[in-house]
Amino acid sequence: MTRISPMRPEPTTMIVYDEATGMIHHVAKNVLAAAYEVGQAVMEGTPLGALDQEYVDTSGPEPVIAPRPTLPDLVPSPGAVWTATGGPAGMELAVWDGDLGTLLAEIPETGGSITVTLPDPGPYRFVLTAPFPYLARTMEVQVY
Repeated sequence: MTRISPMRPEPTTMIVYDEATGMIHHVAKNVLAAAYEVGQAVMEGTPLGALDQEYVDTSGPEPVIAPRPTLPDLVPSPGAVWTATGGPAGMELAVWDGDLGTLLAEIPETGGSITVTLPDPGPYRFVLTAPFPYLARTMEVQVY
């Protein structure tokens, strides 16, 4: 006697994400485990890597998993001037004292760029942020 076993489909990975931003909330092994709330959506797919490094891009006809975009580099110029250009609306630079850990300034972008002049020698920490889905960028610098 031969036993016939029913075919079982492979588990489907479901991604639960925010419909407005594309932020991934969690990944479930099947549609039943993909509990979600109002304002969230579910799509079938496999994450590319770390969930905090990607999002669901809904700008095309079908949602796709994509790496989160990065912010521009802060580029030094003579005179302790640092500039980031080509950034998105809402980009902001926080300048911290590298020795004391105190916040010295928060500078919003103007026309997609930010420029800061560091007045004194010493260590500084820059934290460049922007609205989701952009990844924040942190940079330690030394002014001589």
